[in-house]
Amino acid sequence: MLYAEYWGYDDRETPEDETDDEHLYFIRWYVLKDSLNTNAHRGEIWLFDPELQRIGTWDLAQLPCVDHQDQPDGLTASASGVRHGVLVRVPVSLMVTPGEYLFMVHAVDDHAAEEKHHRRKFALPLNAQLHVEIDKVRVYYRNLTERARAYPFTTDTVALRAIVWVRTRQGYYAFCGMGFRNSSSGWFENDGYWFATGTDGDPIIWNEDSLPRLDAAQRVYRWPGGMLHFSWYRLTHSVDSEQNLSFKQTDFKCTCNNRAEHIHRYYYYPPFTSLSIGWGTDALPVALGTSRYAVRVIWWVRGQRRVVASPAPAPGRYQSPNPSPVNWDLTWSQNCDEREEYPVRISVRNGEIDNSWQADPLRRSYLQWLTSCLGVPYEWGGRWYGGKAEDVRGDASGYDNAYNGYGFDCVGVVNAAAKRAGYNWPLEPYTVSALVTETYSIPITWEQREPGDILARAGVHVVTIYRVNGTATNPTDEVLDAHGAAPEGEPQSLYNTTHRCPKNASYWRDRGFRPYRLKSYPQ
Repeated sequence: MLYAEYWGYDDRETPEDETDDEHLYFIRWYVLKDSLNTNAHRGEIWLFDPELQRIGTWDLAQLPCVDHQDQPDGLTASASGVRHGVLVRVPVSLMVTPGEYLFMVHAVDDHAAEEKHHRRKFALPLNAQLHVEIDKVRVYYRNLTERARAYPFTTDTVALRAIVWVRTRQGYYAFCGMGFRNSSSGWFENDGYWFATGTDGDPIIWNEDSLPRLDAAQRVYRWPGGMLHFSWYRLTHSVDSEQNLSFKQTDFKCTCNNRAEHIHRYYYYPPFTSLSIGWGTDALPVALGTSRYAVRVIWWVRGQRRVVASPAPAPGRYQSPNPSPVNWDLTWSQNCDEREEYPVRISVRNGEIDNSWQADPLRRSYLQWLTSCLGVPYEWGGRWYGGKAEDVRGDASGYDNAYNGYGFDCVGVVNAAAKRAGYNWPLEPYTVSALVTETYSIPITWEQREPGDILARAGVHVVTIYRVNGTATNPTDEVLDAHGAAPEGEPQSLYNTTHRCPKNASYWRDRGFRPYRLKSYPQ
């Protein structure tokens, strides 16, 4: 029992305001033994910082003992030993350096009459240490508007946190320097709704109850150490022709606009957006579509710079899927083949109801789910948010063997949004030709088309109408499109991801597209 245990902090009855939290509390456990059954004459707790400089002293006779109904009896001893757990109130300002802090019990016996020179002697000190070296950091987010909604709307309020894990001699603990209180009085309320969507390889998970999250049994303590520096990054997906980044090249045969060519597909993260939010925020500026979030934590120990990072693609040019030194000066252009390279993904739906959308709640939900896919990379055969590199094309004889399913193609994005919205199709359509059969849709006229309908040409391509604009004689449809190659004469930068684009209705009609309305099946 010879250790120091983190116990809590004071919040001056203002839990929402962390600036007035002046003290941390630790329990110093120890046992006092005396062969003559005599109490100690005096004693103190000495606190040493990681540089072994004494930074605090407390009188044992004045400290409440949690083992003895908070009585200040920390000097009581016996031949068999008396266990104590004294509560030490440490000013936050004393613990400014991450590292290992030493809580030493310094006690003096009361045997002056029995000692030859009539001197009191120090008891043999047994030290306790508090180690606050960071082992890892992870990112979690929470929907403050509706806690179970892991795919938030743009109208929702979203919280973001960095949580660090510390491996000590006493155990393995999670800490955060920014608390969260909803219905409890604890420092950090964890009810199982702090999500880490997109990590662990970002597998296809339809049931939101199965999404990665902070274990509800995990207790998160207030960070007891010193100042940490946080570097946050918002990352977005993109695709590169792979001609300059590496030797890893994947052939992709495109038949767009009746021309066959080989395009090299490669998923990477382009230059990032920095966020200055410390341990986190309760008002994350969410962007429509899909983004990923990563954080680096930096601190100094004895003049040495220490860094831990949440899962993120290793910055720089292509590297093999083996661990390698990270050069943080390079941008993120990485194959992202390993699980530890998947940052937390937040896919945000449009929460605003567009005036042009009809009252059909199913089509409205379908359009909202589609907007969460904006910015996701294109992959031929892809049907998930993903973001994993397509390093090997595989066996083209089977769908699942040919493509890894990460990113969206034109049919995959329609299928994913429709399934999320509740269309309950009996089977997933894997081709445009399947999508325009009576199993999944019914043909309508151009005059009947509305937001939520699709424009499709069997065997070629499909898009979804997002808005119907323009006039009756010159209509312009804004569509949501997952397209891998730019049509001739248009910039490639607009493509390679799920995106919105306005096009005159005649553009689609002249290319053989027809409007269809998706069919739904009762649950």
